[in-house]
Amino acid sequence: MLKDKIFFGESGLTTTSANHIANIAKEKYQLLLKQLETITLYNTNIGLIGSEKQPLSYGVETLSKVKPSLEAIAQLKTLIAWLREAIKAKERLFEDVKSENFGLVAPVRPICENVMTEDEYVATWSIKKRNRYYFLETMCATIGSYIHPNGAFAKAREEYMNKLTNPLRVVGQGRDTTIYEYVPSVDSEEVENTFMTLQSEYRSYQSELNSLKYEIEEAIRSDNLTKSNKYSSEMRNYEASLENYNAEIKTLRLKENERISNLKIIIPDSLQKIYQEVKAD
Repeated sequence: MLKDKIFFGESGLTTTSANHIANIAKEKYQLLLKQLETITLYNTNIGLIGSEKQPLSYGVETLSKVKPSLEAIAQLKTLIAWLREAIKAKERLFEDVKSENFGLVAPVRPICENVMTEDEYVATWSIKKRNRYYFLETMCATIGSYIHPNGAFAKAREEYMNKLTNPLRVVGQGRDTTIYEYVPSVDSEEVENTFMTLQSEYRSYQSELNSLKYEIEEAIRSDNLTKSNKYSSEMRNYEASLENYNAEIKTLRLKENERISNLKIIIPDSLQKIYQEVKAD
C-alpha cells in the first residue's frame, strides 16, 4: 500500500530492533506514569502526644518535573505508536505480495466447445435433403405404427384371417338365435399384397432414414473428436504456460519479499530526541 511506504527508508531499524525499542519505551513511560500517579503533595509526621513528631513520609518539594514527565510519556507513546504501525505496515507489505502479479497476465484456462447436436448438423443440409429427412421420419412413424403388431392394419388383418376361418357366429338359443355371417369385403390377396407392400416400403424408408441417421452420428462423433483433441492440445499449452507463469510469479515474489525484508523503519525528526534517549538505556 502506498501509505505504508512512509515508514521505510534505506537506513533505520529492522523489525526486530523496532520491536525492542518499542518495548523499552513502554517500560520507560510506565515508570514515569507510576511516579506521576503516586505523587504526594504533603509531608507526613508522626509522634505521641506531648512528644516531638518525627517525619514519616515526604511529599514532593517541587512540581517542576510534572510537565516534562507528561511530555516524555506522550513522546514515548508516540514513538511506540510509530514503531508499531511501521511493523504492521511491513506485515501488510508481505501480505500484499501474496496476491501481487507484477503486471503479468495469467493464462486463461481453455473451455471445451459444446459438441454439435443433431439439429445443428441437420441445419447444414440443403432444403431438399432436410425435407427428405423429415419425410422419412414421418413415413416410418406413420407406416410403422400402422403395420406394427399392435397397429390398426395388423389387427384388422389378423381379425380378417380369423373371420375367414370362422365365417359364422351363433348368438342365443331357440327362436332368439341370431346368426352372424362374416363375408370378406376385400380379396385376401389384396390384403396380403397391401400388407407386404407397406412392409416393404417401411423397410425401404427405414433403411434410407438409418443411412441419414448414421451420417448424423458420424458427423457428431467426428465433431466431438475434433473438439476433444483441440481442447486437449489447448490444455497442454495452458498447463505449460501456467507452470511458467507460476514459476515467474514465485521468483518475483521471493525477490519482492527480500526487498521488503531489507526495508528499514525510519525515525521521524520529531522523534529523534526521544528515540536516542531510549536507545541509550
